[in-house]
Amino acid sequence: MPGSRPIAARNTPASLREFARLHRFRLDGTYAETYGELLCEKSKSIEKYVSALDPEDLRKQCVSEVEAATKSTPLLKQAKPDRVCASVKDMRSNIDETLQMVKNPPKSCEP
Repeated sequence: MPGSRPIAARNTPASLREFARLHRFRLDGTYAETYGELLCEKSKSIEKYVSALDPEDLRKQCVSEVEAATKSTPLLKQAKPDRVCASVKDMRSNIDETLQMVKNPPKSCEP
């Protein structure tokens, strides 16, 4: 995922926390695949950060970020939070799936 490697490149608490907080975005296609691969790499080291996520707070943060970006960048004027930000329901589902993957890694996560 372009731009994700700096976030996921280190295993510091700040890096892992921000990586986990990417759940706030709607990721699909290549972005979702790369995020999944990085989750496999991070495995147990990310569990406590994912467990601590609050989907409602993440949604508010994402909407605020998109709104700020649309005001400050003319090229993004047409961006809509619902197209960029995951819904609270989807975040809850994705968080649950991530925690299950960490506890029971699929064969695709094996080196």
